Amino acid sequence: MTEKKDTGTPQAKSAELLVAMTGKASPAKAAEGDKPVFAYIESLPEPQKSIAKHVDALAAKALPDLKRAVKWGMAYYGVPGGWCFTSGAFVGHQKLMFIRGNELQPEPPVT
Repeated sequence: MTEKKDTGTPQAKSAELLVAMTGKASPAKAAEGDKPVFAYIESLPEPQKSIAKHVDALAAKALPDLKRAVKWGMAYYGVPGGWCFTSGAFVGHQKLMFIRGNELQPEPPVT
């Protein structure tokens, strides 16, 4: 006979379902500002947490007037004119996506 594992609280069950459905490493809620992004980063497992911290530090160094937000379970980075890129942690990998990446100058090389 197999033993059923107790998954705990409704929040834990919801987080497990999210990971099973999307592969996201965090069930972060949408919110604007530095605090939600820092909380999102702290909620990540390693090595995604370390990668996200480095990405955040690079964004802070490179973008004057940096604004941050959590949207769709990922960290968004931008300037007052709009969003530049998003960084999301998934089970087994970290994803970096450029918003309107086709407008990057100079155009990145294709490999």
